[in-house]
Amino acid sequence: MTVNDNLHHNGSIRADWWNYNEGIYFITITVKNRIHAFGEIHHNSQTGQNYMNFSKLGQFVNDEIPRIMEHYPYANIPIWTVMPDHIHLIIMIDVHGKTWNDGMSNDGISNDGISNKCRRVS
Repeated sequence: MTVNDNLHHNGSIRADWWNYNEGIYFITITVKNRIHAFGEIHHNSQTGQNYMNFSKLGQFVNDEIPRIMEHYPYANIPIWTVMPDHIHLIIMIDVHGKTWNDGMSNDGISNDGISNKCRRVS
């Protein structure tokens, strides 16, 4: 079997000119072979809305994402979504001593304008 280097690589896709110590990043993590490991999207005929019906793994992932700050206080994930075969996250990193909780106001809106109420999609 031949490997097409334009499609498959084992090297890093990180930019060599950036240190990744701080910033705001949009991250997508996809399940291998795009299997629906995290659940399925269902339609509620009464409300007309779609919703994510989590598998046990999907519920675990959705519950654990907000706990990342317990282990990494310099990281905040203000918004994420768990889909059947992938996860989208916005991660904010500041390694210079500021914890992201310091920037939250009482109304659930952070100083940068992202609402804590957007955290869950289910």
